[in-house]
Amino acid sequence: ITSIWKKCVDISMEDAKNTFNTLNLKITKEDTQGESFYAPFCENVINDLLHKKIATKTPENTVVIHLENKSTIVLQKSNGNYLYPLYDIVALKWRQENLNPDKIIYVVDKRQSLHFQQIFYIVKKANYITNNVILKHIAFGTILNKDKKPLKTKEGTSLYFDDLLLEGKNILLYNEYFSKIEPEIKSEILNKNIIGGLKFYDLKFNKNQDYIFDWNYVLNFSGGSAPYIQNALVRIDSIFYKLN
Repeated sequence: ITSIWKKCVDISMEDAKNTFNTLNLKITKEDTQGESFYAPFCENVINDLLHKKIATKTPENTVVIHLENKSTIVLQKSNGNYLYPLYDIVALKWRQENLNPDKIIYVVDKRQSLHFQQIFYIVKKANYITNNVILKHIAFGTILNKDKKPLKTKEGTSLYFDDLLLEGKNILLYNEYFSKIEPEIKSEILNKNIIGGLKFYDLKFNKNQDYIFDWNYVLNFSGGSAPYIQNALVRIDSIFYKLN
């Protein structure tokens, strides 16, 4: 089973690498470290947290941490399964011991703000992170659909990247700007408009702001979008070209 899982991971990472390349992101498989990497360290951390009386076991054999604000973090279920708060704690401990960082930054949407406050508190209390290390959560807003509901991967409401590019291309192909472009360069220009549009639209808002994803704005040629700026740049370059 493990070998099949590893093959699935390799296939997924290869697809992710193609996406990174398309977006011109300098990330490789070697830059990633998933939850499974930290699994061998989980038992020791559980035992250490129990020994330090930071965590406790319930009568049902679930390992939990009761925080001062009366909220409870579950680290391990009664069936032995580890939950993601534990993985975050273990990862921070490993990074302290192996990377000796000055600062650790998590870029995750704002709905996880409380989670990171709790995790940062626990690792400091357990002395897994030294006091001089800065732990920071960079929160960002949620991408919404036209009904103002978050796009969720688990619910199948978010698009695969390839599908997103295809959808954008189909929209642009009906735009008058592309009707006279030579076929041999049309695909490249379409890609640059779409990718530029997606990046620009995501960055134009305040980072904490939720926003509705709408192609009418992402690929708007009238202003406030990457295609508009790209078109203006091409026209300026054309003037310089004609002036030699």
